[in-house]
Amino acid sequence: MKKPKKESKNGENDPDADESLEKYPARFDGKKKWYDCTVCSNTYTRPHNLRVHIETIHEGKKPEYKCTVCEEIFKSAFLLKSHMAFSHEGKALFECPTCKAKFKAKSSMERHIQNVHEGKGEKNHLCSLCGYSTNNPTALKKHILNVHSENKPTYQCTICGEVFKSEFTLKGHMEFDHEGKDLFKCQLCPTEFRAKSSLVKHILSVHEKRKPHLCSLCGKSFADKATLTAHIRAVHEGKREFQCHICSKAFKYREDLPRHSAVVHEGKKPYKCPLCDTCFAVKRTMKNHVETVHEKKRPYGCTLCDARFGRKHHLIPHMKKHGSTMM
Repeated sequence: MKKPKKESKNGENDPDADESLEKYPARFDGKKKWYDCTVCSNTYTRPHNLRVHIETIHEGKKPEYKCTVCEEIFKSAFLLKSHMAFSHEGKALFECPTCKAKFKAKSSMERHIQNVHEGKGEKNHLCSLCGYSTNNPTALKKHILNVHSENKPTYQCTICGEVFKSEFTLKGHMEFDHEGKDLFKCQLCPTEFRAKSSLVKHILSVHEKRKPHLCSLCGKSFADKATLTAHIRAVHEGKREFQCHICSKAFKYREDLPRHSAVVHEGKKPYKCPLCDTCFAVKRTMKNHVETVHEKKRPYGCTLCDARFGRKHHLIPHMKKHGSTMM
């Protein structure tokens, strides 16, 4: 006779009671059991969650959790339950009083305020290879695995075959490129965003010019405290905290490090001219190319004759021929 499934506290069938979950061995750390994914760095406290993760992320199986109201599909029962509560049952969201971003959990909203608006999220977990810092040890572990490990896990789209470095990037690709999820469009300019919080931040800083965080050293203002802190450390303290683990060159800003690695060490030129297919390592260089070569723009004019130039460094030697110098 087949044993009945174990029931959870609320009377529902317990998914962890499934006999097929026995193939996922537990790791006991003295306090609780952990179930580790052998493919990537994810860790779970329930074998059912590990199984769903493996089936949906690494085996490419479709999620099984479907909303009975709008038929949207989710990867887990937790996400479906959350969707039902906030989308169909009218449960109130927690709204950030500064940027109006909304959260399903109060703790998430409070963490957002501390990290984004107050800059209190101390990033004390530092990568010794490149200077990446975070306040989350799990995020640091994933960073090292995804960026520095020789056996980097890859996440491949099952529809078009494109490969991504992280599960999060793959998820965004699936939602916006294949599932037709709408981007968040700014009503004041053509810019589009994948996250509503990014759109709100864009509107506040770009269109409403709300930059309440003022640098006491130079008077420059910023939209959030985290950017102000990064500005002070890089510009006024001269710190170069983001070091390339290949050539040891250090940078003031985090975004400069991956650009350096791609251009110098990997030989990538990701910015392609839409008019002649010439590729460039830097986006600004590509824009200059379009303006001067294809649009024939000549913004730098000689004050002593009618000659005009597309680049300032072309104007300077011309001015020297007149016996003039530029400030």
